[in-house]
Amino acid sequence: MPPGIYAEYGFALYEKGNFPDAIKFFKLESDKWPESRVLMAKMIRNAETCDKQGKQPNQTIIHDGSESVNTNFLEIKGASK
Repeated sequence: MPPGIYAEYGFALYEKGNFPDAIKFFKLESDKWPESRVLMAKMIRNAETCDKQGKQPNQTIIHDGSESVNTNFLEIKGASK
């Protein structure tokens, strides 16, 4: 499997709100490609938080300590309506 495939599929699951399966694929990516561990740890943490709080992915804000990134892509692209 090339780098990023597990992460891509995990993110697709994350966007659909399937957080438990997304976490599995983020962990697979992290195990297979150690250089992805920092990003995958953040994605796992966000997915766990959303799962516990019952949030939808478009309500998620990623915090990396220095800035926040809204993951609502429609809003970022200016196509929210």
